[in-house]
Amino acid sequence: NLVKKEKGAEIVAVNLNGRPNSKYDKPPEPDKLEEMQKWFDKLLPDSMKSKRKTKAKVELPAEEESFSLIELMDSTFSFTQDRLTELTIEMYNPDHLIEIPRNACGVFDFDQGERVCEIGKEAFSKAMITKD
Repeated sequence: NLVKKEKGAEIVAVNLNGRPNSKYDKPPEPDKLEEMQKWFDKLLPDSMKSKRKTKAKVELPAEEESFSLIELMDSTFSFTQDRLTELTIEMYNPDHLIEIPRNACGVFDFDQGERVCEIGKEAFSKAMITKD
């Protein structure tokens, strides 16, 4: 841990991987998912491409629906990130934990900084009220 707690000081941690909040849910953007899939396909070696399903999820009957490769990778990353976050918080036990819902913004929402800062300020105020 790089933070050394001094006498009388309080440690505040911000968890950007908090529980999702339906308030921040965005409708799915099929074009964006398709664009990401095409980008990812360019990165895959040919040996992996031949083993992948070539049909889009919308073309599959309901009983054949499955995760796309990107969805599978995203889920795997999320599960790993969730566990690492839990362990880190448990290990360092901050005095105050500010929880920002993970769906408050996306990885590429660089233009949403002001909005995300406001979400953080609200979460901080809520955490401080709850702690007292």
